[in-house]
Amino acid sequence: MAVVTDVLSGLLMLWFSLLFIGINRFCGRIKWKDRDAWQYILLECMLILYFIGSLKRWYFVIPMMAFLFPVWDFLQFRAHWLSWITGASDERLRRYDNAFGDNVYLLPKSDRRTVPDAYHTVQHVLMALNTIAVFAMLR
Repeated sequence: MAVVTDVLSGLLMLWFSLLFIGINRFCGRIKWKDRDAWQYILLECMLILYFIGSLKRWYFVIPMMAFLFPVWDFLQFRAHWLSWITGASDERLRRYDNAFGDNVYLLPKSDRRTVPDAYHTVQHVLMALNTIAVFAMLR
């Protein structure tokens, strides 16, 4: 299981790093002057620690991630998937489209629901797999 965690932690760390590079029509680039840039930096540091900890078998990292991943999963679910499931207000649709409307999508777009773009869809799959791997490592 440790090798699976190594691979999954590395994939998630690298995938999240794309936000610091930015890829046209795929994922935006973090602007250092934005008021919430520190959150992305903190998350990337957390993922680097998780990846290194997984490789070095620093088992103290696993309980830490077992706490942090569900919190992050919940926040991402609320931000990207809840209004896909329940529908979204016109204002929510407008704001979401302004932020992600030009990006590539894996799921079909909707007039009444926000649809996560391809970057966030893959990120959420990687997050879910890492969460499962972390909890499997706790046993």
